[in-house]
Amino acid sequence: MARKSIRERGKVRLDLLPDVAMREAAIALDHGNAKPGRGPFNWRHQDIYSGDMISGALRHIGEYQEGRLEDPESGAHVLGHAIGRLAILIDAEFHGRAIDERPGRKRR
Repeated sequence: MARKSIRERGKVRLDLLPDVAMREAAIALDHGNAKPGRGPFNWRHQDIYSGDMISGALRHIGEYQEGRLEDPESGAHVLGHAIGRLAILIDAEFHGRAIDERPGRKRR
């Protein structure tokens, strides 16, 4: 009997995410975790405003566009910070903690 592939079994291929990108996002998130009153997955205990996350991600993308690679405070790649912001927003949506601030959308 032929062995089924991961795709045929309905599994998500997490190996498609580049390891270096996941590491840089984790460094950025860990930097935030170290701040007073924060910790791993602290965003799951509060509302997350989509505009804040998108704006923050775009600021980091803008830094990259201007030639910066490393965040001076955390040492993480600036795009790792952008990935971290977007990951938090996706997680907040999944867990019902996102406040949708896109124009013309319901707030939750």
